[in-house]
Amino acid sequence: SKLTRVSKPFSCPIFNWASSTAAELIDTAVLGQVNSKWVAAQAAVNAFLGSFAWVFNFLSYGPTAQIGQKVGEGKTTSVGIYIRLAILTAFGLGLCFSLVLFGGRNFLLQHFLGAQPPLLEAAIPYWNIRVLGYPLTLTAMALVGVLRGLQQIKVVMVAVFTMTVINGLGSYLSVFHWDFGLQGVAFSTVLSFLVCNLILIISLLKKSKEVGLFKRSNESLQAVFHFGKDAFHLTVRTAFLSLAFFILVLFATRLGSDILAAHQIMLQLWLLASFTMDGFAVTANSIGAKLIGQKRFSDHFILCKRLLVLGCSMGFCLSFCYMIAQTPILYFFSKDMNLHAKLKDLWFFLILTQPMNGILYVLDGVLFGCRQFSDLRNAVFYGFCFVFTPLLVFSYFVDLQFTYLWYCLFSLNMFRLLFGLLVFQKNKRD
Repeated sequence: SKLTRVSKPFSCPIFNWASSTAAELIDTAVLGQVNSKWVAAQAAVNAFLGSFAWVFNFLSYGPTAQIGQKVGEGKTTSVGIYIRLAILTAFGLGLCFSLVLFGGRNFLLQHFLGAQPPLLEAAIPYWNIRVLGYPLTLTAMALVGVLRGLQQIKVVMVAVFTMTVINGLGSYLSVFHWDFGLQGVAFSTVLSFLVCNLILIISLLKKSKEVGLFKRSNESLQAVFHFGKDAFHLTVRTAFLSLAFFILVLFATRLGSDILAAHQIMLQLWLLASFTMDGFAVTANSIGAKLIGQKRFSDHFILCKRLLVLGCSMGFCLSFCYMIAQTPILYFFSKDMNLHAKLKDLWFFLILTQPMNGILYVLDGVLFGCRQFSDLRNAVFYGFCFVFTPLLVFSYFVDLQFTYLWYCLFSLNMFRLLFGLLVFQKNKRD
C-alpha cells in the first residue's frame, strides 16, 4: 500500500541509528579502552547534561506533532510561527543553562553528585567544553523536531548521521592519535552539533517561503499557548524520567568509580534499543501526526500496530545479539575485568528486557504523534512515585547493590508500558 511505501524507509532502523545516544555510546567505548575513570567522568557530566536535555525534549517532540498535524491539514504556510518559537526558545534556554551550569560546576559535581577529587580532576575540563556548547545541543533538538514535523526526515537522517560520524571520528583521533583525552572528545561533540545545526538550518532556509518561516502570523498567542501547554506536560514527564536516571547515577557514584563506569556502560547498552527503535518511533510521531491531521484514523491505527510489532521484533533481535556476543561487546567497551564481572551480573536481565523496551519506545512515539502528552506525563509521574521510588527506598535500606538499581529502572519501564498500552486501547475504542 501507499502507506507502507511511505513509512518503510523512514522506519528502517539502520538509517536512524545515528543519534546523540549513538555518539555517547561511541565515546564510552573509546574512553573505556584507555581509562575507566574517563568513563566515570563522562557519566558524571552526562548525568547533568543528559538530564537537562531530556527535560527539554519538548523542544523536539512538541514541534514534530504540532507541525505534522498542520501539514496534514494542508496548512503548511502557517507553521512559521511554531518554527520560530521552537528555535528561539531552544537557543535561549541553552544559553541560560550554559551559563548556570558553567558557574555551578564545582557545587554540582562535588557537593551534589558526591564526586571525589580524582574524578573531579578528569570531569571538570570535559564539563566546561560541553556546557559552553549547550546552546548548540538544544538548538539541534528543536531543528530536528521541526524538520521531522515538515516530513523532511531524510534531511534529518543525513544531518544526524553526519553529526555522529564527526563525533565518533573526532573522539577516536583525539584519544588514540592526538592525545587530547577527554577534552578532545568534548570538542568533537560540540563540533558535531555545530555541523548538524548548519545542515538543518540550510535545509530549513530553502523551504522558508513554503513554510512561512518569516511570515507574520495572527496565531502568535495561540501558538505560544499550545507550545506552552505541550511544554508543561513534556517537561514534567521528562523531569521525573531524568530524575530517575540521575538518582541511579547518584547512588552509583557513591558505590565507587568502578560501579559508576559499569553503570555508564550498562546505560549505553540499555539505550541501544532506544536509538535502534528510533526509526519506528519517528515514523509514529511525524507521519502519524500527519495522518491524524488528514483525519485518516484507520490508516494511523494500522501504521501504529505495524510499528509496535516491528519494535518488539527488533527488541528480540537485540536480545539475541546480547546473548551470543557477550564477550565481544564487553571488550568493545573496556578491557577491565572488574567491570566485566559487574556487567555480567546484569547480562541476563539485559537480554530479558529488550523486547519490552522495544514496544515501550515505539509506543511513546505513537502517543507523541497523537499529542497525548498528558498521558505520557502521567505514566512517568505515577510510575516514579508509586513504583520506582518505593523499590529504590526498599533496596537502600535492605542492601543497596548495583543490580538493584537496574531492577528499579526496569520496574518503572514496565509500569510505563502497561499504562501506555491502556491508553492505546482506549484510543482504539474511541
